[in-house]
Parts: sequence; structure tokens; C-alpha cells
Amino acid sequence: MCVFEAPLGTSLYRHYNRAASLSGAEDTALGKAKSVLVVRTATTPGNYDYINQFVFEPDGKIDVQMIFGGVRLAPRPLRTAMHKSALPASATSCCSVALRPRMCWLLTSAVSTCNSQYMIASYARNPTVDNVDCAPPGPPRIAYFSVGYKCCRDAITTAPHAQRLRRFTSLFVALHCTDPAFGVPVHDHSNGILHDHIAGYKVDLDIAGTANRLQTTKIQYGTYMEATGKPKPPYVAYDGIKYAKLQQHPNESALFAHDQDFITVINQNATNKWGVPRGYDIIFESTIPRQVYPDDHPVMAAGAWMKQNLAATKRKEDEPLAAVPSNFNIGVPTPARWNLDSYMDGESIEDEDLVLWLTVGKQHYPKAEDVPVVSNFGIGFSLVPRNYNDVAAFKDLPSAQEQNYGKDADKCVP
Repeated sequence: MCVFEAPLGTSLYRHYNRAASLSGAEDTALGKAKSVLVVRTATTPGNYDYINQFVFEPDGKIDVQMIFGGVRLAPRPLRTAMHKSALPASATSCCSVALRPRMCWLLTSAVSTCNSQYMIASYARNPTVDNVDCAPPGPPRIAYFSVGYKCCRDAITTAPHAQRLRRFTSLFVALHCTDPAFGVPVHDHSNGILHDHIAGYKVDLDIAGTANRLQTTKIQYGTYMEATGKPKPPYVAYDGIKYAKLQQHPNESALFAHDQDFITVINQNATNKWGVPRGYDIIFESTIPRQVYPDDHPVMAAGAWMKQNLAATKRKEDEPLAAVPSNFNIGVPTPARWNLDSYMDGESIEDEDLVLWLTVGKQHYPKAEDVPVVSNFGIGFSLVPRNYNDVAAFKDLPSAQEQNYGKDADKCVP
């Protein structure tokens, strides 16, 4: 872990005041360079580096970021939970002749990799070099997932882990060729396969205490009556107006980031100097709008936490995590203790201690530029004060102010 201050090369605030248009004897400018406090950790599980950081800004904003980088995941030998000795003779022969041992993929390993959200590269067969006896029909270049499945399918039905392995086959039936619907060639004998990078966070915000509420705001357009519930007064020239529609959610709720303009946790009974409830916005800075898998897909048996961008529940000690602490649970129903679906039972969350289960992610549709290493990209969200303070939180910081604007320009240092 490292903790450091980082200048951003931008301004926290700035303003140029022209004497000709505003009061004041001289042109003036004020502003302050922006720097932030960063708390960062980096882990490398396998082929990817996950850089997790919390960024604290002078205006009270907190950025939570996960940045990805690393190398593509290439095929590896069949050598872990199911060994070559566990394969029937026909499958062993097929794998060793048609694919060579290094090409026969262990499906449990593949599933583990997908669940870890790695950048996955599949093997693409070259028909002029490789034996084609075991290859499924399709275009000339065939992704190894399907080849490996076909050659090892007997093992799937006879191995000790057969029941679990059969649940996984539906995950790979589409990954059988270089069709751009599933991925693209990124190198010799290598396809980059469409996959996700998804992260879940448990956020416990206590706004001026634990008696909090969930509020959403949607910016809409309508008539004066629709906006206010009152007839349009004569001094309003046009009966069409943009307005903010506020809604409080009294019961446990699931929300999607792109369906709302603002999502806020507030304390209705704790107001600022101006009588407005204090709160914090949850801003999704970079995320996919929603997960596309249906509820009955094997992935979702262990992925209830991925169904929405935000789920709000009442805080309970026996609801510690929104996902099972295992990497091999695809297709197996998650115990209630680690299942967000079981937490969402419609309880009241009005003036309660709330927990927000946030999900952010990105679709990774690989490209040639991901080789040999992937350019860092990230996902995240921010917690931003909304009426939490009486004025800007940075008001007490000294400003970099220059009177007689421009006259001391020669003293500027880049």
C-alpha cells in the first residue's frame, strides 16, 4: 500500500473578474491548483494487475477506482483438477493427436479464469498445420474452447467433477470461431474473446448518523402542472419546463446507473444552514449500464450482485458479503448468507442504517492493441457531497490569488 499527495495539473477552482463588466478597480483572477490524497494498492492475480485506489479531494469528493492492466491470458496445459489420466482413452488420444497436450483446455480452469474477469485469449487453429480430425465444423480458424470441449467432452461426462463441468458447457458453446460476434484475432493463432471486468463494493454511508434514506432525482420535461401540481401562473410565458423529480425509496431497492440522474443518501432530519437535508451523491463514473445475462444463466447462480448497479438494503451483521468467497461457484446456487437476492426482501429502509451494494464494470471487447500488454483502463464511482456543507468544503483553503491580473506574468513558472 502507498499513500501520497498527487498534483493533477488542473484547478480546484478559478475565476477571472473583468473590471469592465463587474465591480472592482482592476482585473483580478483567483484560483487554486488541485491536488489530491491517494491511497493505492496493487495486486497481480495471474495475468492481470488490479490497481485499487481511493482518491480524497479537497471539496469532499471521494473517488473509488479500480484500474486494470496486464497481459492476455493464453491457453495452458490440462494439468490441475482433472489430469490426463482421468480422460478416457479416446479423449486422451484426441487431445494428444489433434490438439497436442498443451491445447486441451480444462473447463474448470477456463471457468475460473472467466470468473476472475481476465483478458482471455483463445487458441485459433491453423488448418494447414494442425490435425483437423477432431475439429468442429466452422470457418478455417477455430477457437480452442470449442475444440477442447469436443475432444474432452467424454471426460466431462466421466470425470469425478462431471456434474459441475456439465453446468459450464453453456458458457463456451459460442466461443467456437473467429466470428466478430465473440472476439477478434489479435495475433498468430490467437483470438481475443469478449468478456467483462466487473467489481462489487459494499458502501456503508452514515450521513450525520445512521437514520438515512435513499433518494433519486430524474431530470424531466413537462407542463407547469406536471412539474408543480399547480396551474400555470400568467407570468410564465410558455407551458413547458425542465424540472427535477425527486423520489424517496421507502423499501429495499435495486437501481441502474443510467436510469437516474442523481442517486443520493440523505438524512431527512439533519439539514444544513439553508434547511436542505444533508447528503452524498453516488456517481457512477465508468460502468456498463446493466448486466446482460438472464437470471437463469449459470453465471448468475453466483452473480446476483451483478444484476444492478446499486442495491440498497438495511444493514445487518449476518449479511457480510454480496458474493460467495470462492472463484469456482459458477452454476452452483450461492448460499443465502452470501447471496444479494436473499438480502433484498423488501424491508423498510426509511431512516435506517443503509448499506449500498455497488457494481461497476466494463465490457472488454479485445483489439490488436491489447498485445503484448493491455493499456490500463478503469472503472469506478464517486461519493460527492450534496448539501452536506453550508458552503464549498474548500472555502477555508488559501487561494492562489493575483491582483492586477497579467501584470506579473513574467513571474509565472511552468
